[in-house]
Amino acid sequence: MTFEQIRTLCAIVEEGGFRPAAERLHKSQSSLSYAIRQLEDEFKLRVFSRESYRPELTDAGRALYERAKGLLQNVAEFEDLGRQLSQGVEAEVDLALSALTPLPPLIPVLREFAKRFPHTRLRMSVEIFGALEKVRDGRAQLAITEGRDLDPGQFEVEPHCPIKLIPVVAPSHPLGRRQKEISQSMLMNFPHLILRSTGSVDGRSSAGIMEGAFTWSLPDFQTKMTLLKAGLGWGHMPHHLVEKEIRAKVLVKLKVPEFKGLEENQWVVRRRGQNTGLAQAYLWRELTKVAKRKI
Repeated sequence: MTFEQIRTLCAIVEEGGFRPAAERLHKSQSSLSYAIRQLEDEFKLRVFSRESYRPELTDAGRALYERAKGLLQNVAEFEDLGRQLSQGVEAEVDLALSALTPLPPLIPVLREFAKRFPHTRLRMSVEIFGALEKVRDGRAQLAITEGRDLDPGQFEVEPHCPIKLIPVVAPSHPLGRRQKEISQSMLMNFPHLILRSTGSVDGRSSAGIMEGAFTWSLPDFQTKMTLLKAGLGWGHMPHHLVEKEIRAKVLVKLKVPEFKGLEENQWVVRRRGQNTGLAQAYLWRELTKVAKRKI
C-alpha cells in the first residue's frame, strides 16, 4: 500500500466518483482506476462494488476507508508540524507556576496559545516556592514566581499580579471565636499551617511566617484548606482561593494588625540568553500583559 493509493481511495469516496476525484487530484481517471486495482490485488479483496453506476464501498472497502482517513489526518498534522518547526516554533514549552498563581486570568492566554501553536506541547508544573529554581536549572523556560533572588544579570523579569494573602481560621477554632484584634503572641499558641517547598532548598516566602512559630508543613493548598476548615490550625491563604469560603462563613479572617494588607509580589521570569522560539515568545508577551489586572 502506498500513500498515493490511500489518497486516491479517500478522494473517490469523498468526491463521489472517479471523475471528480481525478479533477481534485489533477490526475487521469485511468491512473486512479489503476491505483485502486493495485490496492485490491495486494489485499485480494474488492474495495468498490462494480454493480452500481457510482462507486460504492464494500464492507472491506469501508473498513479500509475509515482507517485511511485517520492516516491522511496524521500525515497532514505531520506536515503542519514540520512547517511550524522550520519556522522556529518549539515542539514543547515548559511553564512553572507558583501555587499562589490564580489560573482564571491565564485561561484566555492558554486558549489562544493552543490555537496558534496546536503542535506545541505545553508542560505546566505547579511549584511551592520552586518555580524560579526550575528556570535557573533549565527545567522550565518560563515561570510565574514569587519575588526573591531575582538576579537581573541572570533573569529577565516582568511584574505579574500581586497576590493578597489573608490570615484565616475556622469559626470553630478558638481564634475564630475571638471578635477583637489578635496579637502575634496569641497566634504562637496554635499550629501555623504552611506549605512545604518543592524546590531543593527551602525558599519559602517569609510573608506572614513568624519566627519561632509552631508549624505544620503541608504539601499543597488543597490539604491546607481541608485542615483549616477542620479547625486544626490557622494560616495565610491567597484571597482568590478563600473568597467564597469567607462569604459562606466557612472560614473567617483573623484581625492581626501586622498582617493587614499583606501581599506577595509575583513575576514572570525567564533566563537571559536562552533560545526563544515563537511559542515561548508568545507566552512571555501575553503573560506579562496579565499583570494589568490586580487579583
